[in-house]
Amino acid sequence: MNRNGQGLARTGVSADTTTLLVLGAGLAAAFMLALGLELAAFFLFALNRVLDGLDGAIARANRPTDRGEFLDIACDPGVFPVLA
Repeated sequence: MNRNGQGLARTGVSADTTTLLVLGAGLAAAFMLALGLELAAFFLFALNRVLDGLDGAIARANRPTDRGEFLDIACDPGVFPVLA
């Protein structure tokens, strides 16, 4: 993950943007689950987990910020109660 995160950071991808994508993928997974589309939900949740690992790697490559840490803490657990 760190090598991929460093590569993404070099191309200008921000950790904050990736964190918001984490939230979007997780909420989309929950929506798919509510519609009974379990396979789509599974893939979106898998994307959520991969992006969650990448946002930390990108942040480490660019130096983590307090704002980014708050955003990560606020977005990550927001998806799990919906999926439960």
